[in-house]
Amino acid sequence: MISNLPTDSLYKFISVAGVAVFVTGAILLKEAYQIETDIGVALHPIQRESDNIKLKGPIIFKLHNEIFNLLDESYIEFEAITEESKREIFLKQIENDRLRARKMETLRTGLVTDIEKISDQISELQLRIAQLALLKFWAKVIMISGIVVSTIGFYLWYTRIQKFIDIDIKKNI
Repeated sequence: MISNLPTDSLYKFISVAGVAVFVTGAILLKEAYQIETDIGVALHPIQRESDNIKLKGPIIFKLHNEIFNLLDESYIEFEAITEESKREIFLKQIENDRLRARKMETLRTGLVTDIEKISDQISELQLRIAQLALLKFWAKVIMISGIVVSTIGFYLWYTRIQKFIDIDIKKNI
């Protein structure tokens, strides 16, 4: 009776291939969780810099506006002064205000650059998170497929081969 049965190598191959597919999916899922950890680590400096900008930004823009308003007022007052000595003192004050305004402009420009840099980093992380979600999905699909293929292989092996071998062994005992 056993000689008429198909070889069990095909069913064992299907079962082992299913296990291999499952292991591949598990490795991909592990890799996905490692990438998720890396994204979390990369997010901390961005969050810190973002918090820093949230603190510095309003202060810099407020000082920037105050200095430019002060310069406008100083020019108006300067034109009203008639004495030459007071004009020279006022000119020095205006020059100091101009230097402060340039420093504020540099800080404001640096802040805008920092915001753009963080925006780019956030966009990159969003892309990586989307890719990560896709990787997790496919890793799970691969794992489920491996379980299904392996189960089918073991089922076919048992129902078409092993069941008859067990019957034959019971008859011989």
